[in-house]
Amino acid sequence: MSFDTLTNKVMAHPDKDATVIVHTERFDGLLDNNAELRATQQYGSKDMRHVAEIPGIMIEDYCFRTGMSWAEFFAEQKHMKALLNDPAMAYFRIAPGRV
Repeated sequence: MSFDTLTNKVMAHPDKDATVIVHTERFDGLLDNNAELRATQQYGSKDMRHVAEIPGIMIEDYCFRTGMSWAEFFAEQKHMKALLNDPAMAYFRIAPGRV
């Protein structure tokens, strides 16, 4: 899967009388921009650190996988920390270190 090219689709399920909705998003250039900010150490000060640029679709995927709503995700910082510290999300990080 390419992180830069995701698209929306609605399709019929081949085995059942059901509809499958595929949630996707395009964020061309985001990973290159994040890499540039990392390389040039443009992630702000200790008091106002630019930690990451994460598309909403990635938060939505986390919510689907963990079975929680958006409201639950944003109600507790531990969920954002888990997402940001996930090694699979490294390309979306800007500032180094753990959150």
